Amino acid sequence: MSLINIIAQGVNNETKTVKISEEASIKELKKRIREAFSLPEDDDIRLLYTSKDLREKNERGKEQRLTDYDVRNNAMVFIVIRLHGGSTPKVYGSDIVLATEPDFISLDTTEGGQRAKMPCGHVVSPESLTDFCKSKLAGGAFEFRCTYKGSTRETFCNAKWDFPTVKRMALLTDTEITYFETKINDNYRKACGIKECPKCTSFCSRQRNTDQRVKCPVCSRKDRKNYEFCWFCMNVWRTNGVNQCGNSECSGQDTRLNILKTCEIKEVIGVKCPKIRACPQCGVFIEHVDKCKHIACPCGTKFCFICLKQADEQSRYQCGAHNSKCEVAPVQTEIPSR
Repeated sequence: MSLINIIAQGVNNETKTVKISEEASIKELKKRIREAFSLPEDDDIRLLYTSKDLREKNERGKEQRLTDYDVRNNAMVFIVIRLHGGSTPKVYGSDIVLATEPDFISLDTTEGGQRAKMPCGHVVSPESLTDFCKSKLAGGAFEFRCTYKGSTRETFCNAKWDFPTVKRMALLTDTEITYFETKINDNYRKACGIKECPKCTSFCSRQRNTDQRVKCPVCSRKDRKNYEFCWFCMNVWRTNGVNQCGNSECSGQDTRLNILKTCEIKEVIGVKCPKIRACPQCGVFIEHVDKCKHIACPCGTKFCFICLKQADEQSRYQCGAHNSKCEVAPVQTEIPSR
C-alpha cells in the first residue's frame, strides 16, 4: 500500500506535509494533522478539500476514506478549527425535533448537535441560520429563501422562509429580532422606492409615479410655506418648471431605472431576459435565482418573469405552464408604484 503526501494549511499561517496511506480513513488523516500541528485531541477540526468537507462518516454511518473523496498525492487540504461559543449557545426546546443530517449551510455533522429541519426539509442549526439570514439582510434582501443544492446538476431549493419561521428556527434573541425587523423593513422600503424627505426624514412615496417635483406636507405645514424637492436627486427644487429641478448633479430620472437597464441577462426556461425585474404592480425589484418563471411578489402580485403578464384571480397565467417558453418583455423603462 503506497504512501501519499497531503499538504495541510490553516493553522498559524503554516503549511505542513503529512505522509499517509492512500487508502487511510479521514479519522486517521485528522489524527496525523493534529500531530503535525500539535493540536490537542479536544480541538474540533474540519478538513476541506476543494469544495468537499472530509467527513469521518457518511450519512449512513459508514467510515469514510481518502479514496471516497478522490484525494490524491500532493492534495491541498485546509484545516478549519471549530470554535467554542463565548456566550450561551442556542438550544432548541422540546417542541423542535432534532435532525441527524448535516447542516447544509455550515456542513456541521457534530453528533448530538443542535440541528433541525426547515419546512422545506433541509437542515440548519440556529447559529448558521442566523448568520445566513444576516448576510442576506446586509446584501439588501428583505426575504429569505433556501439555497440548498444537492449537486451541480440540481436546481436550488429556493423555498421561501417567512420571518416567523426564521425567528423560531434561528432562536433569535430580542436584540436580533429588533435588528431583523428593522433591516427587513428598510430593505423592502428601498426596493419599492419609498424614500425619506431630505428635510424632515419622513418616509414618503409619490401619489403619481410620473411626478419629479414633489411637496412634503409635513415640512410645508411646519414652515408655513411649500417645501418642494426633486424626487430623483432629493435636493430642493430650484426652478419654476416640473421637469428640470435646477440641480446640476441631477440625472432627471429615477436612479433605480439604471439598475433595470444595466443588469445582466440570463436564461429563464431557455429564454434570455433581464436578471432583475420590477413587480408590475408595486415596483419592488425581484432578482431571478432559479427554477420556474412564475413569480409571487411580497405584495401578493403573481406574474411571469419573462413576459411580465400578471396571473388572474385564480392564479392562472396567460403565458402557459411554469416551465414553458413565452415572449420576453423588453427592459422596463418605468417603475410601477401603488
